[in-house]
Amino acid sequence: MARPEQASGISGFDITFSSLELGPLDEEVLKHLATGLSNREIAMALGKPASTVEYHIHTLYLKFGIKGRHPMARHELVRLGIKLDYLPPDTDLSKLEPSFFTPRETDVFQLVVSGKKTPEITTILGITQNRVKKHRQTILGKLGVGSTVELMIKAFSEGWVDNSFVENLKNEFAPEIARLADLSPEEYKELAELTNGAKRQVNATPILKKLGVKNRRKAALVYLLATYEGKDEKQSLRT
Repeated sequence: MARPEQASGISGFDITFSSLELGPLDEEVLKHLATGLSNREIAMALGKPASTVEYHIHTLYLKFGIKGRHPMARHELVRLGIKLDYLPPDTDLSKLEPSFFTPRETDVFQLVVSGKKTPEITTILGITQNRVKKHRQTILGKLGVGSTVELMIKAFSEGWVDNSFVENLKNEFAPEIARLADLSPEEYKELAELTNGAKRQVNATPILKKLGVKNRRKAALVYLLATYEGKDEKQSLRT
């Protein structure tokens, strides 16, 4: 089967493949990964040593351009396998979704994605700022992202938040979303670039004033909410 030379990256970036061809065992391992089996279970199913399975999983990460050390790595690997026609389009991704967060991390995750800053989260949850910062760093580490804005982008683009959660946020930020119409085409383009990390050296003050928000994080959230198109519930991140 001919494979496309380029596909949209799972993390919102373009990934270019010069020659993405999987060997027969690579494909077998990928198919078993999609069923939610562990490395040991895949080895038993294929009659291969566990070290062989681990080698092929590592090969798949390299070929697909995925960092394989964070909990969502297998999820991303299988999603990209579907996108490139190595797996059926109706593959059930929910089998790959363990519980990543503790209950408290779930609270912090939702509040961070909601655009809340550390002092606000401290007040809402009744915990110290140091504890909030620790939970936030743990969440970033678990999901393999480097910043709060990147976390927000991936939360929306990867379907890590429920549609009902997003709808509640849309209602909360309805005035700010409506003010997007006040932006000029160039300002709207700059907001999109700021949100996606493509353009950082820009005076965002006029945009913030027009939207009625105090920082770039809130402006990014407004843009993400306005452009959110919903998701397949099977592709959610269980928290």
